[in-house]
Amino acid sequence: MRSRIMLIAAALVFLHAKGALAASNDEIQVYDDAINKPGEWGLDTHVNYVRSGVTTPAWPGDAPSSHSLRVTPELSYGLSKTWELGAYLPLLKVADGTKYVEGAKVRIKYMAPSDGDSFYWGLNQELGWVSLRSAEQHWNVEIRPIFGIRTGKWNLTVNPIIGFELSGPNKEIPDFSPAFRASYEVANNLSLGLEHYAGLGKLEHISPYGQQSQDTYIVVDTELAGCAINFGVGKGWNASSDKWTVKAIIGTRF
Repeated sequence: MRSRIMLIAAALVFLHAKGALAASNDEIQVYDDAINKPGEWGLDTHVNYVRSGVTTPAWPGDAPSSHSLRVTPELSYGLSKTWELGAYLPLLKVADGTKYVEGAKVRIKYMAPSDGDSFYWGLNQELGWVSLRSAEQHWNVEIRPIFGIRTGKWNLTVNPIIGFELSGPNKEIPDFSPAFRASYEVANNLSLGLEHYAGLGKLEHISPYGQQSQDTYIVVDTELAGCAINFGVGKGWNASSDKWTVKAIIGTRF
């Protein structure tokens, strides 16, 4: 337990680092069939950085991602074999070193019983209030379908994410942000993978490629001192993406 606490504390220490990297998202993750057991608690700490990122605000009040840092503790609880609750506390350190609590988010996740099948599916729904430094509107909803296949040592997952703003001129007009992950287990408790995240704009009118965000990550998943570790380095492919991003998720169950 001491080792787990030290790992999580080490992630939070990054809030005080000088010359910090940056991150535009408080959670960079493709959801698969992982779910807490009934009565089991989980604590995942998301630490996201961008070495070189966007410097121009996308809307009034926006905090550009370049040379900022986001740390997001996520607490989860298994309600049953198929249902899980979660809550986030997004934290932000902007380029000048100022630190903020960005708001709060809650989610509920459902994973259908797989009965040993290689195919799995589920649905995660999230409601959040965040500052205008992190989103164009305070209240937002995310609907994240989960579809995946486990075959041999491969795990392939896609999240066709739909997002809604609950206020403002684009209220209830959905954004489309699909995400994909392919991972391969190279050894016990060690997997290598590729993740891709795309922000395509409004679902009713997909943005031209040059106005989209397209980010690809090389990731490693392993276990250390009883904690699950996901570490990745990402490359953005156009002007709407951060050029280089480093992300980590440190998780434990109790």
